[in-house]
Amino acid sequence: MLPNMDLRRFVIGSLLISLIACRSREEPNLATKRPLFFVDCSISGEESSEVVVIRVQFRKGGPNGRPALTDSTSAVFLDEAALEKDSARYSGAYYETSRPAAAFTGSHTLAFTDSTGRTTVYRFDYVPFRITPDVGSNIQTEPLLLKLTPAPKKEANITLLLTDTAFNNEDVNLRLALSDSSLKISENMWQKLKPGPVIMEIVREENIAMDKETGYAGRIVIIYGLKREFVTTAKPE
Repeated sequence: MLPNMDLRRFVIGSLLISLIACRSREEPNLATKRPLFFVDCSISGEESSEVVVIRVQFRKGGPNGRPALTDSTSAVFLDEAALEKDSARYSGAYYETSRPAAAFTGSHTLAFTDSTGRTTVYRFDYVPFRITPDVGSNIQTEPLLLKLTPAPKKEANITLLLTDTAFNNEDVNLRLALSDSSLKISENMWQKLKPGPVIMEIVREENIAMDKETGYAGRIVIIYGLKREFVTTAKPE
C-alpha cells in the first residue's frame, strides 16, 4: 500500500506542477512585464535662446535602446497640439517641436495616444531660473555664493562650467546635485583659472519619472542654461 500511495502523490504533484507552468505561460504577470517602449522626453531652453525645444523618442527595451517610431496610428501631443514625426541618421526617430520661450514658462501637458486609442497624459512645469546676485563684467577671485531662483521643487542636477583663455589650465567642470538654490564658487575653483576673460555656464537639469502603472516607462528631462562672460582679477593681498 505504501509504495502505491507514494506513486499517487508523485503523479498528482507532477500534474499540479505542469498545470501551474501552463497557466504561467498563458497568463503572464502583467506587473512584471516590461513595456515595449521607454519614453525619453527632453525639454531644453537657454536664456539666450528665443525658443524652447521639445523632443520625444520611443526607445525599444529601455533608456539606452534604439529610438524607433511607433505605429502609424500612435501620436504625441504637447498641450493638445500634435508633434511631427521625423528621423535623423545618428539620433534616430523622434517627435519634435519648438515653442517661443517668452510664452512657455508655466504648466504644460504631454499626451501619448497608442494604437488602441488609449491616451496617457503627463503634466510638467517649465520654470527658467536666474542667478542672484548677477555677476558684473569684472569680478574678484574670491568665494562667490550664487542663488538660483526660483529654487527647484526637488533635487536637481547642476552643471557648472568655468572656462578661461589658457590652453594648459584644467578649467572647472562640475556636476552637482542641489536640493536648494545655493551654488558656491570657491577660492579653489578660481585658482584653476588664469586671471582675465572667463566664461561661466550654469545648466540645471530636472528629471521627472513617468508612472509605470500607466503602461509607459520613461522620463521627462527639463534642461535650462545660462551663460555669463566677465573678467577676473586677483583679490588684494
